[in-house]
Amino acid sequence: MGMLTITGLDPATEERLRARAAARGVSVEDEARQILSASVLPYEESGQSLLDEIRELFAPFGNLDDLVIPPRKSGWQPPTFG
Repeated sequence: MGMLTITGLDPATEERLRARAAARGVSVEDEARQILSASVLPYEESGQSLLDEIRELFAPFGNLDDLVIPPRKSGWQPPTFG
């Protein structure tokens, strides 16, 4: 098994990784290992396309095809500086 050392990691990123690992009850190393493994797994091997994954991610919010986008309002004028 290979070994990887990551230096220069942003402290905020490291803290979020620690929190994510703690929430799942795993070590930081195990959490990072799972994240890296999932991120390099080709979509063909995972059995899902990127579009399928996006649809699954946003499914709790309802069908996006039914989303009504209001028309843009006209009449706004940019400020003048003079």
